[in-house]
Amino acid sequence: MKKWCCLLAGLLLSGSLWAQQMVLIHGFSTGPATWFASGFVPVLEQQGWRNGVQFPTAEKTYWLAQLPYRAPLAVQAEALRAQLQRIEAARPDTPVWLVGHSLGGVVARMLLVTRPDARIERLVSIASPQAGLPLAEPVATMNRGMGPVGDWMATFMPGPLADLGLSDALMQELALRPGTALDWLNRQPHPPIRYLSIVHTVEDGPWMRLVPPASQDLNTLVVLHGRVRTVALPLSHGLAPPDAWALLRQP
Repeated sequence: MKKWCCLLAGLLLSGSLWAQQMVLIHGFSTGPATWFASGFVPVLEQQGWRNGVQFPTAEKTYWLAQLPYRAPLAVQAEALRAQLQRIEAARPDTPVWLVGHSLGGVVARMLLVTRPDARIERLVSIASPQAGLPLAEPVATMNRGMGPVGDWMATFMPGPLADLGLSDALMQELALRPGTALDWLNRQPHPPIRYLSIVHTVEDGPWMRLVPPASQDLNTLVVLHGRVRTVALPLSHGLAPPDAWALLRQP
């Protein structure tokens, strides 16, 4: 008994029982900077979270993933896995939360299913098209119809329009029909971890039409129904400080 009490006391003093780290995974046509510009990271830092690159031994750390967001889901999931392995090597004693915004939440779930990792204890999906993207099929059809000329034209388009024009394979995977990569993912067993869906409900812009609220809620998937905590926020598609507060307030 004395041995176990000493061990517990040592763990409590070291903080390892309470250490946490989250990996922030950006969405389509964005990058790691979106977590700062949106106000998400400032909320984390206000609550004591530290950048893992600068403070790798801090009790609560966050890490920023960088994805090839035009690539198919499996390619993005492998890129995320490689980065996660480096993060886990830096903190082998600390559990991991995957926090994905928009497409990042789908990529994180693809990784969970195809590359199970006992270190991951939570998935947080923020405004993610988990049940599919209504606009994906029309975009993929248009891209196929235009062929190489469409790819050339896309290089002259601004921001997200260019990315959509150069993401034919990904759009096909996110389409609302049987046989897609997302349809396959939504029928696979998922690990017994904690799941949180943060659903944005405001329909005040074109991005909201791309990701309807019903598609954002992991509870709508048969394989996860009843296993997900869902929080609805009156926000449009982009990240915002309330997303960080909603995450941090969950048990």
